[in-house]
Parts: sequence; C-alpha cells; structure tokens
Amino acid sequence: MFIDTLETLRELDLKAISIDDEDIYFNQHSLLIMRPFGGFGVEYLDGFKYVPISPPCVTQEGQPYIPARMRVMLINPFSPHKDAAYQYMKAYMNAYSSAFKASIISSWNTPVYSAQAKREIQQIQETIELKTQLLQKAQEEWDVDTEDKITFELLSLREKLDTVAQEGYEVSEEDILAYQSIAPYINLLFGSPYASDDDPAMQSISRVVKQFVDQKITSKECALALNEITRMVSLENGV
Repeated sequence: MFIDTLETLRELDLKAISIDDEDIYFNQHSLLIMRPFGGFGVEYLDGFKYVPISPPCVTQEGQPYIPARMRVMLINPFSPHKDAAYQYMKAYMNAYSSAFKASIISSWNTPVYSAQAKREIQQIQETIELKTQLLQKAQEEWDVDTEDKITFELLSLREKLDTVAQEGYEVSEEDILAYQSIAPYINLLFGSPYASDDDPAMQSISRVVKQFVDQKITSKECALALNEITRMVSLENGV
C-alpha cells in the first residue's frame, strides 16, 4: 500500500499546484489539502463560505488520520508553590481564544461571538432603535420623503445586522460541528522519531525522501530504506 502511494505521488504534477513565487510554507505543504489554512473552523471570506474537509483515507475501508502535537504542563506535587503554579496554568489557559479552546475541549458546545462583533451588533441595534423613533416621528408628521428614506436605511441596517450575526462568531455552531467531526481521528504522535530537523532519524528520512523525489531510487527501495530507519529507531528506543 505504501509503495503504491509513493508511485501515485511520483505521478502527480506538483508544479501545477505549487507556484515558485508563493510563500514557501504553501510550497512545502502543497499536498496537505486536508489541513485548512485557517484551521478547522468554518470561515467566511469575500462572500464565500469555506468548510473544512476531513483528510482522505489511504484505503476505502480506512479511517481519516489527523496527526496532532500536544504541549504538557505539570505541577510538582512536592512543590511548596502548588497554588501559585495552578493559578499560572489557569491564567495561561484563559489567555487562549475561545476558538482555540473549542478546538481542544471535546465537550465545548457554546457558540461565541468575537468582541468586535459584539460591539458592532450593539452599535447597529442602537442605530436601529434611533432610526425607528425617527420613523415614527416622520409618520406622525406625514413626512413621506423622510419616511421613505428612513425605511430604506432601516432595511440596510437590518441586513447588516443579519450579516454580522452570521459571520461575527469566534466560535460558531458550524465550527463546533467541524471540530467534533474530526475529533475521533486526532492522533497524538507519542514517541515519534520526527523530533526536529536536527534529529539524526529525521535527517536520514529526509535524505531517503529526496533520493526518491529526484528519482534516484524506486518506490520499493524508498519503502525499504524508510522501513530500515524505523527498525533502527525502534531498536534504539528499546521497542
């Protein structure tokens, strides 16, 4: 299966999806279509709605796979400053945005408006209330021109309010559903040899992959070489 996947990758025309003058990040990750640029939340941009998709499966019977990393903070149970450490961890977590928290807390189910959206909604509602009072006055005075003008303004304000109410979420119901849909497929890479570019195993893997990309070795030779690296790493880790 892995060899077949390598052959498929080799047949792809990467130049068609990777532009030289684009940011290097997108060039390096041109095949990672399963990783939305803005995360896994639903986004609205230039009048379009962007919904993330789950990663494709390697086989028809397989499951999507989403690698994840985790940062762990521990409190020394013997420390005389446990209370202060707990308060620090609490403040550290609270400093994150609601969007981040919703993406890692499986029980999160509450939509949250952004602070800017809240302010904008309040301003629009106050303006609508003021315009409504002016409309009533114009109707009482039989001022048809002013009535028509304010009626049109109120229509525009209500449309704007609907737009902000729809797009002003920091965490929307759609975001929550998107996060929950991928949650079962998140895998933490415990004991991964991919520590960093300075890691010997990672350097060996990069050399083998480059040889394959440069067509200096076949798919089978690439798979065997990577398998040997994995075997050596397992032996060194006592697995």
